[in-house]
Amino acid sequence: IGKLLYPESDIQIKGLEETSFSNNFFDAVIGNVPFGEYKVNDREYNKNNFLIHDYFFAKSIDKVRNGGVIALITTSGTMDKKDESVRRYLAARAEFLGAIRLPNDTFKGVAGTEVTSDIIFLKKRDSIREREEDWIHLAEDEKGLTYNKYFVENPQMVLGSMEEVSGRFGNTLACLPKENADLKELLTKASEEISKGATYEEIELLDDEITSIPATDDVKNFSYTIIDDEVYYRENSLFVKKEITDKNKEKIKDYLELNEVLKDVIYKQKEDYSDDEVKKAQEKLNEVYDRFSKKHGYVNNLSNTRALKEDSNFPLVSSIEILDEEENFKAKGDIFSKRTITKAKTIDHVDTSLESLVLSMSEKGYVDFDYMESLTGKDRPTLIEELRGEIYLNIREEQNFYRPLSFNLEDGDLPF
Repeated sequence: IGKLLYPESDIQIKGLEETSFSNNFFDAVIGNVPFGEYKVNDREYNKNNFLIHDYFFAKSIDKVRNGGVIALITTSGTMDKKDESVRRYLAARAEFLGAIRLPNDTFKGVAGTEVTSDIIFLKKRDSIREREEDWIHLAEDEKGLTYNKYFVENPQMVLGSMEEVSGRFGNTLACLPKENADLKELLTKASEEISKGATYEEIELLDDEITSIPATDDVKNFSYTIIDDEVYYRENSLFVKKEITDKNKEKIKDYLELNEVLKDVIYKQKEDYSDDEVKKAQEKLNEVYDRFSKKHGYVNNLSNTRALKEDSNFPLVSSIEILDEEENFKAKGDIFSKRTITKAKTIDHVDTSLESLVLSMSEKGYVDFDYMESLTGKDRPTLIEELRGEIYLNIREEQNFYRPLSFNLEDGDLPF
């Protein structure tokens, strides 16, 4: 839906840990972070042992530029938990602009849950330094309730009444809504108070200074692309504009065309297109290659290698030429005229239980008895009997012996 509403925006539906955004890139991060008592596997942050909501804060700070703003909704646990380590981590890297505590029924209408939530506003610092700030600590209010010192000293930022209530695991603190209060009005007033106390530096971007733009997923990482008749090179989440000669610009354009028609030939062979369709694709490949080599020489010559070797597709494109012992062009490769790739055939039957086990481990990564039964026509007890000595049962976890062979070294999750 988002992509239809905002077709020019780069909307990625994936976990934050799966993104490749560059650090120090965004002006602002705005969101509602997920909450849970579990961690996210992100190599860059695993050492910090963050729970998922804390991980979102830490990674968001890294992704905004110096002076960039973060506005994230999280549960009151981020501000109120006794362990100060996460707040200290954030304070060392970002200026605390303020926070707004929402009543616990704010999201009841859309999420069906009652939870006390905070909107936290941070501004990235230009250096990392340990700091001692009030919002890191907890304090006691006039009722004897303990929660974040910022809210105790700034009760106008609590858009409800802090009370002790009965919860699933005993008594807990909650921000209860004020009777007949207009939440929109309260939120607007609190937001104005935060923005009034914040300062921002103006940054003027000149057109000739804009040398990078957000990358799109249709271009392979570490490869060239053409945008508005300019050459860009993808480096993770950015397209970086390349300052090159007109001659090399023309060469890269022709190289990208050659790369596309080559991939079309490969695709049609892998998908088992008819001989006529593969032949047409090969004719196009010959045509584009001949045009390229006439203008720029054979792909593997020194000049082309220097200009194109940074492109991640270059090893594939350069492989279509046959070279002699002295690395000089000898002939076009077989892909110009022959089928060099056959579509992988799906195996739907094997004769032995051991063959079905090998296929199951290869295709599934574990012992899949349903799959093995379909391959052999044998039932599960027969498979187990015939594979005695090959597979083992882990009684504690009811899983076969092969499963523990996949583990995370960084988490110390060793099977022995």
